[in-house]
Amino acid sequence: FGFTSSSDAVAAEPLAAQLGMTMVAAHASATVLRTTNFVPNFAAVAVSDYLSQNASPTFLRRKFPNVHTWNIYGYDYLTGHEGWNNFKTQMAARDRSFAVNKETFIPLTATDLTPYITSGLNGLASDSNKNQGAYVFLFGAGEVNLFKQGAPYNLSKRYKVILTQGGGFEALADTLKTDTPESWVGYDYSY
Repeated sequence: FGFTSSSDAVAAEPLAAQLGMTMVAAHASATVLRTTNFVPNFAAVAVSDYLSQNASPTFLRRKFPNVHTWNIYGYDYLTGHEGWNNFKTQMAARDRSFAVNKETFIPLTATDLTPYITSGLNGLASDSNKNQGAYVFLFGAGEVNLFKQGAPYNLSKRYKVILTQGGGFEALADTLKTDTPESWVGYDYSY
């Protein structure tokens, strides 16, 4: 019970099937857990990345019709890439002007995110706060560190819209309090 990391759950799923055990994941959201790697004894509380990345683009196109260019700050692992790739596919299907500006992938073990923040912000247009979005696929300490360490660079003010897809918004708000950036939450943990 309780897998949170999709990578861990993908690795454990065959063993659970071999042993005839039931496996319940709390937050593991990788689509492969429910499709190509699915075994009948697997269940997850959280929605899959496929579901959350299909709902978010529809909402974003309606709410922010002038945002066509997107940037990512995401973890460099299975679910971070899967989520971003699906988001890009879904946005392109809904927006003929969809474009990607910066793709910034961060190691799961990184604690100093300053180099990734400055890389992500480098080259942003001066009016990016009027017409670009940031897709954030970080969670827990990584999401907190992004916005906390990004504050001196006005990270949250450099985009018209921020979508957080990694989960853990409560931890972010509990930590940053009044400094919590305005964002839309496309996925969060089901406690």
